[in-house]
Amino acid sequence: MEGSNSVNKSRKSIFHKLKYRIAGRHLFYLGGPIDSKKVTNYGSDWREQYSTDIVTLGEELGFNFAAYDPSEEEPDMLGYPFEDWGNLKTALRMNNDFATFRKMMSEVMKLDLKRISQSCTVIMRWKNEIPAFGTIHELFYARQIGIPVVLILEDKREELNPWLDCLTADLDIDIFYSWAEFLADLHDKHNRSLWFAFFMRYGQVIRSLTVAWRKLLFRLVDIIGPRPFASFRGRRSSQVYKDVSSQHQPSHPWAIMLIGPPLGGKTTQAEELSRLLNLRHIETSQLIRDALGLLPENLQENEDFRIELYGQKYSLVEEKRKYDAKELNDSNFVFSLIIQALEEAAESHNGVVFSGSPRRVEEAERLVPKLREVLPEAVTRAFEFVITDDVAIARASERQREGDFDTPQNVIKRMRIYEEQTYPVVEWLKKHRVRVIRLDAGKSKAHITRMILHKID
Repeated sequence: MEGSNSVNKSRKSIFHKLKYRIAGRHLFYLGGPIDSKKVTNYGSDWREQYSTDIVTLGEELGFNFAAYDPSEEEPDMLGYPFEDWGNLKTALRMNNDFATFRKMMSEVMKLDLKRISQSCTVIMRWKNEIPAFGTIHELFYARQIGIPVVLILEDKREELNPWLDCLTADLDIDIFYSWAEFLADLHDKHNRSLWFAFFMRYGQVIRSLTVAWRKLLFRLVDIIGPRPFASFRGRRSSQVYKDVSSQHQPSHPWAIMLIGPPLGGKTTQAEELSRLLNLRHIETSQLIRDALGLLPENLQENEDFRIELYGQKYSLVEEKRKYDAKELNDSNFVFSLIIQALEEAAESHNGVVFSGSPRRVEEAERLVPKLREVLPEAVTRAFEFVITDDVAIARASERQREGDFDTPQNVIKRMRIYEEQTYPVVEWLKKHRVRVIRLDAGKSKAHITRMILHKID
């Protein structure tokens, strides 16, 4: 009996390998509104789950099924994480730079349409959200060039029925009300004999020729005589879309202060805001490190080295000792470095974002008036990053594994220094007409950036 089972398994294995080679590779394009990525019935990203299920089903049936997830390739093309696109869009809106965003999304759309033309089936998933323009475009493009479309609709509202009737009747789109229902249908259609693999290969060749012919035909038609609306150029009535082809500058510069305990993510957020809003990042610790880099390498043990900033001399040897001991550096020394960077930013007409400054009330008393003097049109905002000791220690432990110098003992020491010397700055700013916004710094990087962009106005 066991021998018979092993023979059957061997025959099945050979049978599957033959089907696998004969039928060729079949690509399923996974599309749908970006918001669908937030909705999950599986405990992970729905696209990842769909991809796994399709590949697994193909292996079970002996076919080479693959899934294409646009959210994996698009970020590599743009050089920006998929989950941060909302922040990028918000930042471009704040800078009145809609031309850049449209150009980026145009490149994304070209890539997606190229992948659709290489697919055997386009799978769209919608769940209780309004389909994005890009999703609708992908759907109609697929049907235009003859690619089958399947809609996984997890929204059973009756008011959608007339629209669904249009999709199924006029566009020949199959609709399933659950992913499991679609998988069962896909299994039934492909659970066939070896001869079906030849049919799949034949269908693949015919589909490729049809797609190529239709794309060529539509291109020729557009050249000879554009189709209706092919050259249509619409305009939004809203002022924000007026003359988007030209370069825009924000209506006013920003002066943003990120204040918080160590390992709160101030530098990370400052770098992100600097990139999104075109701000000069003034990082206190980096300014200090740059200044300490002026120390000669061959300096003797008891020898001093001083630099002059705005008419006052400072000992870099003493400042290095404080920096290495995790003590706060001389406030006059730090302030002079900040003013120097601030004046450079003003010359380039950019706003600024501070990470780790001001660190003391005395520094704030000097920095805020100087900031208003150098950047009189800037809108000043301060964000207070709140983080628990446990989260800070956990982050320090992670950095230690990456070779950083922070230890739990150092973190606790720096947290106490922050509470004693830097936290009073928050109260001082509130009393001097600087809006202070409190943020939970224990959240993800993208979430914190989103909160800053939404609350900055």
